[in-house]
Amino acid sequence: WELRFAGDFAFMLQDYSSALTNYKRLWDKIQKTTAYEEIGSCKEAIAITSMLTEGSIKDFLKAMDQAIQFYKKSENLILLAKNAIYTFDILSILKRYSNAAMHLIRVAECTLREAEVPGLLFEQAAFALINSSSPSVRRFASYLMFAGNSYLSQALSQNAIHCLMISYFIYRRTRWPELLVMICGGLAQGFANVNNYRQEFGFYRKSLETAMQWNPCTCLLYTSDAADDMQCVDLGGRRIIKKK
Repeated sequence: WELRFAGDFAFMLQDYSSALTNYKRLWDKIQKTTAYEEIGSCKEAIAITSMLTEGSIKDFLKAMDQAIQFYKKSENLILLAKNAIYTFDILSILKRYSNAAMHLIRVAECTLREAEVPGLLFEQAAFALINSSSPSVRRFASYLMFAGNSYLSQALSQNAIHCLMISYFIYRRTRWPELLVMICGGLAQGFANVNNYRQEFGFYRKSLETAMQWNPCTCLLYTSDAADDMQCVDLGGRRIIKKK
């Protein structure tokens, strides 16, 4: 690990070119091993140092995505979260909020079953998207809904209610009733978890009302007088005349 130490020391001295050289030499030595945490950390160091020397956003994101895959293989949640934070901070400084959000979402999808991490990442991604150069209110609300559902799965009800309420106020003014049904259902569950039964009942009712308006029940009605003849009519209610 002399190469890693040399790279880190050069990085601290802001000699990024020497640091990058040492990180790449280390990468060549360990990339085919099963030391996934070390490989991911090396790739992450290459990404950050390359960004400081060459300034390529595309190469930076590609290297960070590769680091994610190695961290995922190592099943180290802390390193995955650290990767997401590093990337988000760097891209936010560069005002590349859309790229930052997409990276957070990719990491969140790798940690869907892990504690509160995906909820935090989805929530952060939502606010990054709303700050991007072409903000989308619907995408903002969608990722807040994902964050809320992630928090609910981990019994973090207050966090879930906070995210889902913002989504609710956005989607209740749109024509996406199927999402509004899901949001109201999530809010009802969240309020039930904190023993606020009045709000729970209110959102269950809103969920049901929205579902009925979105997909009202229908039935087949025969309007022809031939409908009484049962076997002598087709599905349109028209009389079937059999030739003798």
